[in-house]
This record gives sequence, C-alpha cells and structure tokens, in this order.
Amino acid sequence: MQVTFYGVRGSIASPGPDTVRYGGNTPCLRVDNGSDEIIILDAGTGIRRLGDELAGDHRPIYLLLSHQHWDHIQGFPFFKPAYRGSSEIFVVCFNCESHENLSLTQQFSDPFFPVPASALPSNIHLLDEEGIRDVNFQGTIVTTAPLNHPGGGSAYFFRSGGKSLAYMTDNELFPPNEPPTSYEEWVERCHGLDCLIHDASYTDEEIETRIGWGHSSIGQALQLGLDAGVKLIVLFHHEPDRTDDQLDEIVAECQEKVGDSMKVIAAREGETLTL
Repeated sequence: MQVTFYGVRGSIASPGPDTVRYGGNTPCLRVDNGSDEIIILDAGTGIRRLGDELAGDHRPIYLLLSHQHWDHIQGFPFFKPAYRGSSEIFVVCFNCESHENLSLTQQFSDPFFPVPASALPSNIHLLDEEGIRDVNFQGTIVTTAPLNHPGGGSAYFFRSGGKSLAYMTDNELFPPNEPPTSYEEWVERCHGLDCLIHDASYTDEEIETRIGWGHSSIGQALQLGLDAGVKLIVLFHHEPDRTDDQLDEIVAECQEKVGDSMKVIAAREGETLTL
C-alpha cells in the first residue's frame, strides 16, 4: 500500500519561496494498493496535478472527502477527469444526503465558477459512509470514524496486506464541547497503526487561542501517536504561514522528543510512502 501527497497545507493555498520544499497546495492524497480503482482523499488544490497524471487512466475514481470545507474541495473544478465523459467518479462524504447539499458540486455555479455542474460530462455518484464498505478495493478494508470538527467529517482507516493507514485531518483531539469521538476512542482506533496522518496545524502555544477551531496541536498529535503505539506519524494540514525551515525544526524537535518510539515526518508534496 502506497500513499502519495499532492496537497498538505491547511486553510488556504500558500505558494511561495518559503513553502517550496513541503508544498503550498491544500489537501489531496492518493492511496494505491494495486486495485482496479483509484482512491483519492480530499479535493483541495493539490488534486489539479493529480488529475493531470490521471488524464489517460480510465479506472473508476473513488473520492473520499474528509469534509466539505473550502480548502478540501476547491481543486475539484480543475480536476481533468471530471471533464471526461468516460469517467466514473464516486464521492464519499460525511452527512451528504444528496447532490443538492454537496459543496463539491455547488461550487460549480454563478458567480463562483463559469461551468455549471450539469455541464460536466463525467458520471458523478454519491455514496455514504456505509456504501464505501461494500466496495472491494482488492481486499483493502476501509472504515470511518467521525472527526471532531465544526460541521462534522470523517477519518478514514485502511487495512491491506497486513498494513494499516489512517487519515485524520481537521480533527481536534481535545475540543471544548462533547466530542463525537473521544481521545480514548482515537487511541483505540489508532492502536498499532503502521502510519497515522494527523492534523498538526498549530504549535502548542498557538492552539491556546484556537480552541474550538477543529484542529490539533503538534504536541497533541504526537501524544496520540505515542499512546496508540503508532509506527510512523505524519504531521499534516500545515498552517499557511509555516515555512519549510520551521517545519524542519518541528520534525527534528519531535523526533528528539519521542526517540526510537516512533518515526516522525511532516507531509511533503510529491512524496510517496510505501507501507
């Protein structure tokens, strides 16, 4: 099982000389397990480059949205397979009952975008979280858990060939209100994961003025990885103003803190992890 990062930045795209090495696009990942389907996580601005790579690939596409906030859907109008009549795109979204309440396609409307969703030649289907469990991704088991984020959302867990991966972006581990998923439940769900990709938007100092925003601190994410016995934690959803040099320092400090207990990296555009 492989995971490739196409967008790793949170909130708003932040290209520039200080974000060249880690990247400035908003969230998009691809999970590849050798199956006959293409699995994509989120549709931030990073999905544009992924769409370019898939221009000649006609396999069914499964787009698993963590939630519908702008930075996780804004790249879809520039996703080339959506403009191809042969494309079958299955969208999995938390709490989406119909296309009418799907922000992914609502953004194709005046005055936001010149091409209406009705003009897209691709075939877009909406699946709920139960529906994804009926899909056999070459034996890969996909499960979900509700995120602690304003408006809700989904974490995704993948198990394939004895390896395990979790994608938990936009997740506040210690929110001010009663969470849909408690910290203890997260520890249980993440127990022994080979790879945990988790929201680490803020430093421990920054999080103090951002309680209730639906994100976690770097230290909180690190603690979850340690408590759950995770092998590799990937810090994700980098704050827009976080520079490459700052991320280098953060990773070094985190690795020194955990020692040999767990490997720590920061998500980087263009990087592929093989589990």
